[in-house]
Amino acid sequence: MTTFPDNLILLLSVDIVSSAAFKASSSSDTGRLSWVQAFEAFYQNVPTILNGEREKLQVSSSFDLWKSIGDQLVFLARPHSASELEQECLAFVRGLHLDAALSSRTLHVLE
Repeated sequence: MTTFPDNLILLLSVDIVSSAAFKASSSSDTGRLSWVQAFEAFYQNVPTILNGEREKLQVSSSFDLWKSIGDQLVFLARPHSASELEQECLAFVRGLHLDAALSSRTLHVLE
C-alpha cells in the first residue's frame, strides 16, 4: 500500500481572464473605473466562495490565500489524504463555476 506524503502542498490559482482588455474597455465617466469594482469583488468573493464550497464538502485540510499577484489569487492547501486532495480539487472547481456565474451577472451590472 502506498502512503500519502505528509508534506504535500497543493497550490490552486485563479485569475481574471483578459483582465488587461477588460481594464481598457471599462472606464466610467464618474471618475471611478468599473474595473476596480470588478477586481474588488473578485478579491472579496473568490475566497468566500471557495471556503463555502469546502465547507459543503467538509474538507478539513488547511487552506489559505498564499499570494495575490495582480489579477491572480494563489491558494495553498495541505491535504492529508488522497480523499482530501480529491475533495479540495472538487471544491475549487465548484467554487470557480459558481464564481463565474456570479461574475458574469456582476459584469453586466457594471456595464
